[in-house]
Amino acid sequence: RQKLEDAIENLNAKDDTALYDALAQAIAFMEAGSGRKAIIALTDGLDNRSKITPQEVIQMIVPEGLSISTIGLGEPTHSKSALSGLDEPALTALSELAGGVYGYANDAESLRKLYELYGRSLQSEYAITYTSPAKLRDGVNRSLSTRWPIPSR
Repeated sequence: RQKLEDAIENLNAKDDTALYDALAQAIAFMEAGSGRKAIIALTDGLDNRSKITPQEVIQMIVPEGLSISTIGLGEPTHSKSALSGLDEPALTALSELAGGVYGYANDAESLRKLYELYGRSLQSEYAITYTSPAKLRDGVNRSLSTRWPIPSR
């Protein structure tokens, strides 16, 4: 935890942003891991340097099964060309296409609440897999229902 806090404290933002290139690197980094994979990007969404497009990022996550959520940090009332702008439509679209959610933070408290919300959401997910005993597909769609708590037998 201390290493993470030190790394965050030593971040130094500069003029240009390569958001989609950074997301591609994060996806590649997470390939080796197992279990639930999620990226939470804290950004203004103003990408002006990436060689990778948002569509390419989305294609990269499909086989990996991870999600990307975004937190918008910036001034939404400024235009996207301003240094303090915020591209909420791009961040919202990215999150929706990547199976995540978008949230806006304008101060430390709202940022803390968003990270807590995202953390609770990720901790409460379940994956359910069903394998049909049928050897051949018969083309019939079947419904599946779930109940919680599971009734005792």
